Amino acid sequence: MPVDSRAKRVGLALLLLVYTCNQWSRYSIVFLGGVATPECPARTSEDVCAVKEVPLCPEFQCVSEECRACQSCLDDAGTEHFNLKYAACISSTQYGILAGYGYMVIFCVTGLAAGRAADLYNRKHVIAAAAAGWALFTALQGLSSNFGVLLLSRVGMAFCQAFSSPPSLSLIADLFPSDERAQANGIYSFGIYLGNGLSSLSLVMAQLFGWRAASLVIGFASMLSSLLLAVFVSEPRFDATAAPAAVAATVSTSSEQASVSGSNHGAQTPLLQDHDHHREGESHADAGEHDEECELPPPPPVTQGKAMSLGATLSIIVSDRPTLFLFIAAPLRFLGGFAVGAFLPQYFNRRFPSYSSQYSTLNAILLSVAGASSAYLGGFLSDRWRRTDPRGAAWVPAIAGACGFIPFLGVLFADNFYLAMFSLMLEYLIAEGWFGPAISILQSRLPGTVRGTSISIYMFVAGLVGSLAPSALGKLDDGVSWTGLRFYLALFVGVSYLGSSLAFIAVACVLHDPAPIDSHASLRRHDS
Repeated sequence: MPVDSRAKRVGLALLLLVYTCNQWSRYSIVFLGGVATPECPARTSEDVCAVKEVPLCPEFQCVSEECRACQSCLDDAGTEHFNLKYAACISSTQYGILAGYGYMVIFCVTGLAAGRAADLYNRKHVIAAAAAGWALFTALQGLSSNFGVLLLSRVGMAFCQAFSSPPSLSLIADLFPSDERAQANGIYSFGIYLGNGLSSLSLVMAQLFGWRAASLVIGFASMLSSLLLAVFVSEPRFDATAAPAAVAATVSTSSEQASVSGSNHGAQTPLLQDHDHHREGESHADAGEHDEECELPPPPPVTQGKAMSLGATLSIIVSDRPTLFLFIAAPLRFLGGFAVGAFLPQYFNRRFPSYSSQYSTLNAILLSVAGASSAYLGGFLSDRWRRTDPRGAAWVPAIAGACGFIPFLGVLFADNFYLAMFSLMLEYLIAEGWFGPAISILQSRLPGTVRGTSISIYMFVAGLVGSLAPSALGKLDDGVSWTGLRFYLALFVGVSYLGSSLAFIAVACVLHDPAPIDSHASLRRHDS
C-alpha cells in the first residue's frame, strides 16, 4: 500500500528535525569556541603574547609579564565563561583536531556499520537511539574542562551521529518515488543549514548565558527530537523478503491468498504510527495485518530484504561509472564545505572583530534561509530537468559548484563587513543546491538492498577526504592572522568547488550507462 501524502510530509518533517539537531550539535563547537575575546593590550600581532606565548586558558603558566597581563585581561572580561577554547585550554591545532579528524575518523568508520544497520534493522529505532546518544555527548561537551574530555565528547558524538543519515536517506528512498527523491533529499538537507544556523546562534547563546549552558540546551533539543521520532514515526512495512509472504501463507487457507500476499513486494504502510490495528476496509493482502488478525507473531523486523554482503555492494559500486565519479565529486565538495564550516567563523572573528554578534545573527539567518532555499531549488530543478534529460541531476551540482566559488571570493576579499555577508548569502544561495541531486543519483542507480550500505560508504569516503580541510587548516593557521587564513580558505574552497564541478560533469557524461539497479534484479531475488 503506497504511503499517503500526509504521512510522507510528517515523516520527512521529523527526519528533518532530527537532522537539524544533529548538525546543531555537531557544529556547536565551532561557534562556542568562536566567541570574540576582548582586545587586550598585550594581544597585538607585534607583541610576544600573541606570537610566542599565547595564554590559552586561566591555568596556562605564563613566563613573560606581557603574557600575564594578557591573561589577567581575559580573565577579568569573563572569557572562560563565554569562550569554549579559552575555558578548555585549546590551541588552534587542537581545535583543528576536534573539528576535523578527531570527529570524522570515528564518524566515517562507524558510518559503514550504520549503513549495514539501515539495510538490516528497523531504521526508526536506529535513528532515535542515535539521537539520544549524541544528546548525552553534547551535554558532556558542556561539562568539559580540558582537551581530553572534549575529545571524548566529540568521539562519542561522532559515533552516534554516524547512525543518522544512512538510515534516514534509505527511508526517504522508500517513501518517495524516483521523480520526487531529489526534492525530498533537498528538503532533508535543510537540516544542514538550519542546524548550522542554530549553531551560529549558539555564539549569541554563549554570550548571554555561557557556552556550557548552551551545550546543555543543544543536548536537550536533540533528546526531544529523539522522543518525537520514536513516538510519531514507524518503519514503513517494505515487504521485500519472503518472510512476510511465508507467514501469510501459513495463515491463509488458499494458495491464491498466499500468492497475493507474496506479490506485494515494495508495498508500504503510512509512516505515522497507527494504534488501531483493526481498521476496517484495509487490504488483507498486507502480511503484517494477517499476522495481527490471526494473533500470530509478526515477521522479522527486516524492511528492505536480505542485505547483500559488503563485497557484493562494493562490486556493484565499482561496476557503475556514474557512481564511481559521484564518489569522486562528493569528497571534493565536502572538502570545501568542511573548510568553510570550521574556519570561516574564525576568519570573520579576526577580520571583523567588532561585528561578532552581528555575524552570528546574520550567518544564522543566511544559512537557514539562503542555504535551505538553495537545497530545495537544487532538488526541484534536478527533478524537473531529469524528466527530459536524466543528466540534469548531475548538471545542477556541476553548475552550482562552478558558479558558487565566485561570490565566495567576494566573502574573503570584501573590506566591508556587510558586503562580505551579502557575498556569503549569494554563495549559500548558489553553491548549496548540490546535495539532493547527488544523493538522488545514488538512490536511483543502486538496488534497495544495498542503499544503506552504499550511502554509508559514500559518506565515509566524502567525510574522510573532507576532514583533510579543518585538520590541515589547523596546522597551517597561526591562530592570529586573518590574511593567512584568507589565502588558505580561498585555496581549499577553490580546489573543492571547481574540482567537484568537473567531477559532476564527468557523472553527466556517463549517466546514460545502464543502472545496476536493473542488472542486479536477479541477484536481489536470489538473496531474498
